[in-house]
Amino acid sequence: MKKNGFTLIELIVVLGILSICSFIIYPHINSYEEKKLAMEMEHGVNGTIEFINSCKMYARNNYNNRKTFRLVIQSRELKLYHGTVKVHSYVLPDSLRIHIDNDASITIPLDIDGNISLGKSINLYNSEGQREVITIKVGTDYVSKQK
Repeated sequence: MKKNGFTLIELIVVLGILSICSFIIYPHINSYEEKKLAMEMEHGVNGTIEFINSCKMYARNNYNNRKTFRLVIQSRELKLYHGTVKVHSYVLPDSLRIHIDNDASITIPLDIDGNISLGKSINLYNSEGQREVITIKVGTDYVSKQK
């Protein structure tokens, strides 16, 4: 007699093996997602700090009296303008955003030394609602992540 298909016992054994494998793999997938979110947040914070520091350095090295530099911060992008010309930009990873109260963007003017006259804190959020705060201090070259 020719056998077509699988017996019920064979199907139950295969399903049992698959369920055991899924119970073993699931916790590892969960920890991977948490690590991925933490790495994306760290990447976004470091990229934002690096971009702001490079904007300050660029403003210091390329300043002229006719055109001013300004740093424009939007929910997903940071831009440096020299007069009306966009010089540099940095786009955050998809899972991150900058929270801006009451405005669509923040404009920060940079002086001849690349410094700002108003201190600013930037709140960076990931898709899970975790927050990191980046602080731009007045009159210094120092941009830092609050701990």
